[in-house]
Amino acid sequence: MREEYFPFGEREITWLCSRDPELGAVISKMEKPRRKLLPDLFSGLVFCIISQQISAKAAETEWARFQEFFSPVTPETICRFTPEELQKCGTTRKRAGYICHIAELLSKGSVDVEALCKADDATFIREISKLPGIGEWTAQMLLIHVLKRPDIISFKDLAVLRGMRMVYQVPDISREFFEEKRALYSPYATTASIYFSAISTGNAKTVQE
Repeated sequence: MREEYFPFGEREITWLCSRDPELGAVISKMEKPRRKLLPDLFSGLVFCIISQQISAKAAETEWARFQEFFSPVTPETICRFTPEELQKCGTTRKRAGYICHIAELLSKGSVDVEALCKADDATFIREISKLPGIGEWTAQMLLIHVLKRPDIISFKDLAVLRGMRMVYQVPDISREFFEEKRALYSPYATTASIYFSAISTGNAKTVQE
């Protein structure tokens, strides 16, 4: 399957550089980072659940194993396995339980996936967070990686906060500071989020002079 990446370009980059000179100075020295997308809401839920509180590298490893063992990643496929069997990918029993529960709900049609995907950002976060194991961070990651929403940046994303500390050279990012910056990035906060993550994880390639 061909990999797809979050779509952004010169319009979003120019906006961020004009609104926030400090961030713009860093962006101008970087190659455009890429953020992989996920094909559908259920596989996105699975990926985000197994990614909770582990490194990006560990998450990629577990996700690759999950796809190898339980392909195709659909509710119907997952319903054939127990939480103990799902642990083969390396995830915890608790998270495997969440995945099984969600798979059962979706396979029975208890969740209106189409309506969820059409909802505005706030409604999506509120409704998807009713599922077991899903909180604000996971909901925001789904908005980015599955629904390609353009204005999402998470205060609960440790990589983003680390990247912000590096760019603004401050020891801590308060909620007030974060919200002030988020207002500057809007309506292209997702692009800012992708840049901060790249800076934080050391994946920020610099433009060759």
